[in-house]
Amino acid sequence: MNDNQHLNFNCNSLTISTLHNSNNMESIQITDSQQINTWKRIISSMTKEQIETRSLLVGMSEPTEENEVFQKLLTEEYLSRKNK
Repeated sequence: MNDNQHLNFNCNSLTISTLHNSNNMESIQITDSQQINTWKRIISSMTKEQIETRSLLVGMSEPTEENEVFQKLLTEEYLSRKNK
């Protein structure tokens, strides 16, 4: 198998895996509080500049409930650092 065939095989495997996972979402969903705690950990490891950039990107993204929560967490962390 040459490199091109290997890459195509991996891409196809990833697509199949993604489709399989999306069909089984009920079994792998996590709770809202787990998601928020994960986001808080990620945000706490970001620099102020990274938070600003991510906030801009989320603000330009589709306005979903998850994006609004993530934006709120970004803003809270940014303001807490700014006030220190």
